[in-house]
Amino acid sequence: YAGGISQTGDGGYLLNGQTDDLDPFFPPEGFLTKTNTDGDIIWSKLFQSFEYTTDPMATPYGDEDGQEIIETSDGGIVAVGNIIGFTDDAYVEKKENWDDVFITKLDLNGKHLWTKMIGDYGTDVVNQVIELSDEGILVSLMVDELCHCAEPVDSNKHFVLVKYNSKGVRQWVRKTSFIKSALYTDPFIIRETHDGFIMIGQAETPDDSGYMHATISTLTKTDKKLNVLWSK
Repeated sequence: YAGGISQTGDGGYLLNGQTDDLDPFFPPEGFLTKTNTDGDIIWSKLFQSFEYTTDPMATPYGDEDGQEIIETSDGGIVAVGNIIGFTDDAYVEKKENWDDVFITKLDLNGKHLWTKMIGDYGTDVVNQVIELSDEGILVSLMVDELCHCAEPVDSNKHFVLVKYNSKGVRQWVRKTSFIKSALYTDPFIIRETHDGFIMIGQAETPDDSGYMHATISTLTKTDKKLNVLWSK
């Protein structure tokens, strides 16, 4: 399955997604590929995670699904996607074992530099990744409320923003009032401006009783620290 595609400074392309090796005992794996200007493959890598549990019926391999991939200004590559992996017995006890989000960085030759995992004890889904003017990396993802449910929850997901520096050090996390509802595919788009960020999507709005349950298309301007300047 194809996930993301973008062009590199040398005119080639970066792709990521998910591939099935046709082994019925192992889940699909993520892939990352670099091509030249004609689409010929220069290199291709599998993105593989591993699980460790004492359950003899459990697969030792995780399930990865690449969604977005970009070239960064320092000549590196950043890819994001969804993942079920990196689990152990203690983690399984706390977690429903549904999706988390990964962010990984490689150099332009495909050498792995670092990988981070983001998520809570619910279903988390990546939305987008962008490079910022300070060479930081901003990831937006949809995060379930902490529910400790036995099955995946078809409920509102909040869009959460996570910023890393170019070395993979997390700098901050911000939960927004923008959501993806259970019934609609609500878009959320964030872009950097010269003095902060601009965002648009479906945001929670309070009703007369004070409960946050309705949504309306909203445009929000923030400063560089994600403090809201205005929202319309």
